[in-house]
Amino acid sequence: MLLDASFARELEALRRRLRVRARSGGGGDHTAKRRGSSAEFLEHRPYAPGDDLRRIDWLAFARTGEPVFKLFRAEEDVVVRLVVDASASLDDGGDPSKLDTAKRIAAAIGYIALANSERAQVMGASEGLSYTSDPCRGRNALPKLLRELDRIDVKTGTDLSRAIEQVVLRSSRPGILVVVSDFMDSGPFDAAITRAAAAGHDIGLVQVLSR
Repeated sequence: MLLDASFARELEALRRRLRVRARSGGGGDHTAKRRGSSAEFLEHRPYAPGDDLRRIDWLAFARTGEPVFKLFRAEEDVVVRLVVDASASLDDGGDPSKLDTAKRIAAAIGYIALANSERAQVMGASEGLSYTSDPCRGRNALPKLLRELDRIDVKTGTDLSRAIEQVVLRSSRPGILVVVSDFMDSGPFDAAITRAAAAGHDIGLVQVLSR
């Protein structure tokens, strides 16, 4: 299981701490740029200490007795693209394998993205992109995201550079690009990452190694 109940609770606590940090000015670029700049209502989420009281839905509070926070669809929509390396070198490392660990990490990042009402998309990488899902949004999309991760199988070859370049070419607009890999690719994938950053993507790299 990629996300059990205990792990999900830990991620929710982490997500709330990150949100508080963003409100304090420590890392809120995406929130400031992409959320709340349009008036189109998106969804509710539970109120957390430190939230702006002006965005509590008081009518919903009067009906249910539970404070909820209003989120609005931003004019600039963020897509978190999760690129999971599925090359042969990931099919080792014991139990769990490196690939299973990579999927679990991607699931954790995807959970936080969906819980924050961002869109998340799963991509498998081997000799280029071997698998691409449609973007999904919201907490209700988590089972779909986990199913998409489960579909990623180990392939023989690896070409991370080509996979990253294909992500950039297929992206209608930049977003957050997270690559989860052991980075055992012999090719110069760092140049592709530099080009992705130059195209406007925010880059996250997570290296998975066995003992």
